Amino acid sequence: MKHYCLLVLLCTGLLYPQAVSAQEQHTYKVTTGDTLGYETLGWKQTRAGSLFTTPESRNRYDNYRNQLLWEFRQDTAGSDLTARRTGNTIRLTGMFKRRKVDKKYTIDPRPWYQYPEYSLRDFVLSGEKRCEFWIISPNDLALFEFEACKMGTETVTLAERRVKARRVRIKAVGFYGNFWHADYWFSLQDGSYIRYEAVHGGPGTPPTVKVLISRKGD
Repeated sequence: MKHYCLLVLLCTGLLYPQAVSAQEQHTYKVTTGDTLGYETLGWKQTRAGSLFTTPESRNRYDNYRNQLLWEFRQDTAGSDLTARRTGNTIRLTGMFKRRKVDKKYTIDPRPWYQYPEYSLRDFVLSGEKRCEFWIISPNDLALFEFEACKMGTETVTLAERRVKARRVRIKAVGFYGNFWHADYWFSLQDGSYIRYEAVHGGPGTPPTVKVLISRKGD
């Protein structure tokens, strides 16, 4: 069913908050039941905006963290995609599961946040309680309207350090929001992403949890 496309949308030094630097690299421990892995995310400020990288993607943003470019590659699946936003149009081209694609999405002025863990950083530090954005499912390339809602302030333990964090829940706007959600925790000091939890599968699947274990910056 279409709502299962949402399950893969978010499949991403110092261990306490510090000032945002011009370049950062964060590593997370990823657990799903007994399965253990690691994920490293990178961020770099440029004159024109910023760059954000994940193990499978490269992303470009303007100075307000609005996404302009998404390059996504999964060699094992035969996917190599490039999506660019111009005005209220996102153009996506390349190979998807070994098939050629060329798609145009017509959207509105709301932002495109392919990776909420990066794009929601400013929202977390703002006085806003809710925001809406667009996101493309890497599972079937469907376009969704999502919302992020602040759920309150909590304390997250990182390598025996207790960090004050804002919990933010994201889910699809409307009907599909009843089937799935993901929770993120962001540092209250600088808005950086430090924890994630969501179920990436059907009933009985253990939650996937990501926790920051290393942070480097200059």
